[in-house]
This record gives sequence, structure tokens and C-alpha cells, in this order.
Amino acid sequence: MANRNFHLTIGGISGGGRYLLDISNKKENIHIGELMASILGGVLGGVIPDYLDPPTSPNHRALAHSVSLGGGLIYKIDYIFKFIDDLDIPCFIKCFLKSFIVGYLSHLVVDSRTTKSLPLLM
Repeated sequence: MANRNFHLTIGGISGGGRYLLDISNKKENIHIGELMASILGGVLGGVIPDYLDPPTSPNHRALAHSVSLGGGLIYKIDYIFKFIDDLDIPCFIKCFLKSFIVGYLSHLVVDSRTTKSLPLLM
């Protein structure tokens, strides 16, 4: 089972990578504040599933670790990202929110590769 530090690292890489891919596709320059917000969002998203479903046993995974939640996020990610883009908030917060979701998904991907995998619902 992946530990907290691994999830922090993968979440941060995923969040920062999401930002770099996004600005590359838009042909924009890197803004360090937005990059840092993206890394932080990925880090927090990468660990939050274990706060929602605390790892007290190998069978701790419930809704926050479920295939249905991850699949739903992936299915609606374009809609969610468009919703975030349309919010009247600073860009660094938008970067944080998008990367939080990507970090969350990175946690589910990592945990899906363990022997216990992920539950379908709970």
C-alpha cells in the first residue's frame, strides 16, 4: 500500500503537470504563483482520500476511494474544469481547484494498483 509521502509526491507531480500541460496547450507563459497553487492543490488532493476514508485497516476504502467516484470525476472532468474556468475568482485559485481534482484522481490510480484495489461503490 502506498504511504502518505508517496501520495503527496504523486499528487504534487500530477497537479504541477496538469498546470504545465494546460499552459503548454494554450501557448501561455508560466506564472510561478499559478504553478505553486497547482502543486499545492495536487498535494492536498493526493492525500484527502485518506482523510475521508482513514487507513485504519487494509479494508478502509469506502466511497472516497471508490471506482464510482473516480469514474464520475473522469466522466465529468471537462464540465467541472469549464465550471471552474467560468468562476469569477483569481486564476491561481482555479489552478488550485483543477489540480486538487487531478491530485485526488492520482490517489485513486495509485491505490487501484494495490492488492486491495478500489471498491466499486463502498
